[in-house]
Amino acid sequence: MKLTKAGKPAELKPNDLKWTCDPCTFAFESTSTLKPIEGIIGQERALKALKIGVDLKAQGFNIFVTGLSGTGKFSTIKKMLESIRPNCTELMDYAYVNNFKDSDRPILLSFQSGTAAKFKKDLANAIKFLQEKIPQLLDTEPFVSTKKKLYTEYGIAQQEALKGFEKKLKKDHFTLGQVKVGELARPEIFALIENEPVMVTQLGEYVADGKISEDQAEQITTKYTGYQEELQRVFKESLKLSQEFQEKMLSIEKNAIKDIVEITIGNLKAKYDFPKVHDYLDMAGENILETLDIFKGQKPTREETEEGIIVDYLKEYDINIILDNDEVKECPVLIETSPTYGNLFGTIEKYSDGNGGWYADFTRIKGGALLRANGGYLVINALDAFTEPGVWKSLKRVLLYGKLEIQDAANLYMFSPSILKPEPIEINTKIILIGNEYIYGILSNNEDDFNKIF
Repeated sequence: MKLTKAGKPAELKPNDLKWTCDPCTFAFESTSTLKPIEGIIGQERALKALKIGVDLKAQGFNIFVTGLSGTGKFSTIKKMLESIRPNCTELMDYAYVNNFKDSDRPILLSFQSGTAAKFKKDLANAIKFLQEKIPQLLDTEPFVSTKKKLYTEYGIAQQEALKGFEKKLKKDHFTLGQVKVGELARPEIFALIENEPVMVTQLGEYVADGKISEDQAEQITTKYTGYQEELQRVFKESLKLSQEFQEKMLSIEKNAIKDIVEITIGNLKAKYDFPKVHDYLDMAGENILETLDIFKGQKPTREETEEGIIVDYLKEYDINIILDNDEVKECPVLIETSPTYGNLFGTIEKYSDGNGGWYADFTRIKGGALLRANGGYLVINALDAFTEPGVWKSLKRVLLYGKLEIQDAANLYMFSPSILKPEPIEINTKIILIGNEYIYGILSNNEDDFNKIF
């Protein structure tokens, strides 16, 4: 069959290639008299879907956004959330404190917004107050009289323990003294020759000088050996008396300052009526009574090691505020353009001792964007979250269990792992991932937990 040849298209005139706007179609003289259009133009369906998503507060209703046109997807989402003005839960402050029972497991304290900084200041003032008052109490009556009486009793008991033994030694021309060994002194038995104490190891010199005979030296050595066992018994008894004296002294010191510590801690507990804060303050009070040397002034609060590291003995009473919401008045909406592991989940910083050792404590814990957005919304690029090392796996865990565990990023690679394990934080952050349909399809079809949380 013969095909029919297509006809020649009609030519377009230059006027047909140009569209001209007719000003008569507008009911205004100038755009300066018009009010700006509020909201998102042409995205009514997306806005409605987003509102449904943010209004669902249950766990697992996070949002994946696809199909938005243009390059300003993040700003568009932020404007949408601002226009929706979602209801926000009560914002909290979070702080880590020392766990006096296990320093490798810092304790998390939660406060009402704006309260953590006040608690930190009040606790610091309380510790300073006790530093000033405890030495004063231990330098006044009735503690001074009780202390003198205890010293007297200890001296008498030591004399009684040694009196009988020294009497035996004196009959056999021996005496009891001390010999310095390194930095320590230990009791020793000396032979009395011409009313001078002589160590048994020096008897050979006295034999050579003719001051004593060999038989006398042998008799002295034999008696010396026989007294050694009794010396050890007396020495142990003396150590036991000394230990009992130290325990009694510590006990009366604790009794002398117990009231002021309890009153100081009680004032803080009355001001900050949170059960977990009360538990922490009780532990802090007990620890003060167990570390009196610092508060008595017998031990400096700060020391520098040979490697140049500053050791602060009062650091264990510090408060590490990882989130202060005092200035936050609205529901937080954060856009994280660089969702690395540390930026999202926080980290545990370390410090070096100068010899290759790295250390960390509760004051080195830092929060991330996920915590700062707690109770609000965090917007992330889906591709970035999926490609950053460790981010997607940890993000799934947080969204599935609702708990954030701040860890050292090096733990991901099993390189110089930190043994510090801070108490997990209850997280109520709604995640909004932005990506294309291709990424959504990959995650939905191949990631088992994706459909549970988005």
